[in-house]
Amino acid sequence: MSGAVPALRFPGFEGGWEPNTVGDIDQITKGKGISKADIVIGGETPCIKYGELYTTYDTKIEKIASFTDVPVSALRLSVGGEVIIPASGETPEDIAPAAVVVHGGVALGGDLNVISSASNGHFLALYFSGKKRMALASMAQGNSVVHLYPTQISSLEIGIPSLPEQTKIAAFLVGGCQAGGLAAQEGRAGGVQIRPDATAFLANPPLHPR
Repeated sequence: MSGAVPALRFPGFEGGWEPNTVGDIDQITKGKGISKADIVIGGETPCIKYGELYTTYDTKIEKIASFTDVPVSALRLSVGGEVIIPASGETPEDIAPAAVVVHGGVALGGDLNVISSASNGHFLALYFSGKKRMALASMAQGNSVVHLYPTQISSLEIGIPSLPEQTKIAAFLVGGCQAGGLAAQEGRAGGVQIRPDATAFLANPPLHPR
């Protein structure tokens, strides 16, 4: 079934964005382990704790800030391209930042929702952090601490363009070469920041099909 057609679009792309729920096209699991005490300087395995999505990383994680010596057999390691979303936070709005883990072999902490997909991971991270942020926040449950579960994320309705269009959009939002040769800005440990003119782009088409 053909989905909604964006009101604003890059040249060369046609047709609607396919309507799906996240659970229809992606696998959602949880991270594993890694307490604050498990973080060691010079550790063997790079790792990401959920709190670092608030303090350390942007939407694309390439350079890892923390390491652990927890045995690999006790860890949930990335294969590269997974999108991670915190599973808990102080407020519903806190729960929604998403980021793509570019490389494999990174341990993903226990309070992270992990989305494995054939889609462009950076596109999904931008989509979830922009257009779908409030929809994700509205699913969070709890009072003093709120939680977001894989089953809730699975029910989120999204529209997905072709993989080439996903890649084009993600490159534009970080000022990549596909969007006119602008160099991506260096961000925090994650490696990139969204380009300054992308705020309106995230809130409007093409991430917001009619």
